[in-house]
Amino acid sequence: GVSTVLYIFKGKSNQSHLQLQSKIMHTRVYGQFAVIGLLLGFMGVKTYMDTEGTYITEAQAEAKAAEMARKRDMLLSRIEFNKKLEADRKEMIRKAHDIDVQHSLQDKVASLKTAIDAG
Repeated sequence: GVSTVLYIFKGKSNQSHLQLQSKIMHTRVYGQFAVIGLLLGFMGVKTYMDTEGTYITEAQAEAKAAEMARKRDMLLSRIEFNKKLEADRKEMIRKAHDIDVQHSLQDKVASLKTAIDAG
């Protein structure tokens, strides 16, 4: 606002037919009009952006960040749970394989004993 008023006064200073008090009065009137116009324009843009804009408040941004952190924690815990399930599944498969191998060996030993006894 001050720079606008100084610009108006500088423009009025070039008009030599006006007295200093008239230049000051004209500067005051034009300056008030310019500053009020600028304020109304800025407030209009602000009001429009508040209602139609995509900007969010700091509280909304913090709520969104907290929600993102909560979802990240849930995802990390789900990943950890899935890793544990996968490890348990692999252990169960390994044990079942060991039991199958043991039964297979016992069957082979039994069949060899039968073959030796028979023959």
